[in-house]
Amino acid sequence: MNEAARLQGAEAGLNEASGALLPKINANLTYSYLDIVPGFKKIKLGNIQNDFIPTVSVKQPLFTGGKLKNGKKAAQAAVESQRLSFENDELSLKLTISLAYFQLLSLDNQIQILQENRRQLQVQQQYARLLVEAGRMSQLELNRLQVELADLDGRLLKLHNDYQLISHNLAVAMGKPEQVTFVPTDSLLVEPLPADTSRLFETALEKNPNWKKYDWEMRRAEAK
Repeated sequence: MNEAARLQGAEAGLNEASGALLPKINANLTYSYLDIVPGFKKIKLGNIQNDFIPTVSVKQPLFTGGKLKNGKKAAQAAVESQRLSFENDELSLKLTISLAYFQLLSLDNQIQILQENRRQLQVQQQYARLLVEAGRMSQLELNRLQVELADLDGRLLKLHNDYQLISHNLAVAMGKPEQVTFVPTDSLLVEPLPADTSRLFETALEKNPNWKKYDWEMRRAEAK
């Protein structure tokens, strides 16, 4: 918002500097009764009883030592500078938001993977406890699983904290309430693989001649 206001201010300065180079026209109209002037009497000449004196003056700057033109150039430079600054800030904001979004997406995927690993470790821990109680597994193996679970919990906690921090920064960058938690989706909009993937390799070879050449070479090497 501040950048947009500064850009508008610079454009207003440019308009003012440009206007200084244009001709200035001053128009005046003097209207008076002749009979109110001492020594004159109201004399009617046809339909004219009053005195109208219109005056118009035109001023055009001819030489100012380059002051006006330099002022216009300076104003143009100021507008261009503000415009570039505005565009750079806009691009920077877009990059910041895009980067934060992909970071959230990556963290969300990591959290899901670790949560699934944790569920699997919990199942292993339950079976290990039964095997230890039955005397068919060492207590050390059960302790190892407990250590792995504790490590996963620590990593999950760190990922959750990182997620909240990036979500907070993204909310600030977008002018949203800081308490907002963003839930990213697949922003790449990647189309899912078809159910029948048997033709994927052949299609890739058809669209990439170089791959087809390598495929021939590999088959020839295998034949030898």
